[in-house]
Amino acid sequence: MNKKMKSFVLIYAIIFIAYCVLFLVIPFPKSGTAWVEFAFTLIAICTGAGISWYAFKNEGLTSKIYGFPMFKVGFIYMIVQIIVGCVIVIVGCFVAVPIWVAVVASIVILAVAGIGFIGTDNARDIIIEQQAQTQASVKQMKMFRLDMQYIVDICADTELKKVLEKLADQFKFSDPVTCDELFDIEDNLKREVKSLAAIVNSDKELARKKIDEVSILLADRNRRCKESKS
Repeated sequence: MNKKMKSFVLIYAIIFIAYCVLFLVIPFPKSGTAWVEFAFTLIAICTGAGISWYAFKNEGLTSKIYGFPMFKVGFIYMIVQIIVGCVIVIVGCFVAVPIWVAVVASIVILAVAGIGFIGTDNARDIIIEQQAQTQASVKQMKMFRLDMQYIVDICADTELKKVLEKLADQFKFSDPVTCDELFDIEDNLKREVKSLAAIVNSDKELARKKIDEVSILLADRNRRCKESKS
């Protein structure tokens, strides 16, 4: 348990203990309705603590950022239940409040919090999954850029290096997001780039032809990529 999680646990523990002490020590008539609200409020505090732990339990920064709305749901639920519970208990000191009123009010608050928790949890999962898919979809082009930079670095011929740098820029300014429709052409590009790396310092003329072939393939890949998004 990291320091932040310990802080959350401590805060909820303080709220839990303070509420119990105040409820038991303050001398007001404790009817059945008051005890019902007491029970639901303790449930709310424990539930809020559980939601906070669940929202921030993962180590990833992205997961923690998108877990904050979930944390807010749990914390707001606890605060609302405490306020409603206190209001019902105070009113019960002057007017008889049926137990069913306390039960209905607390159940409604709990249900709303439950719906909010499920919604924010699902939203976080969707966003994280979409980000993972985006990272996977740009991985291939990142590898192409790294491969091209490597070829530029190992090229011993000054003139050929300039041509390679232009090709590297062509990769650099290409759309990084790929899709299934581009698998074959990108697989072909991968083979051609690998072949270019093998001959860049052994056959200058063949390397120039290979650069042209890679450039044409990349241009075709970019056109198809643009078309797939239109």
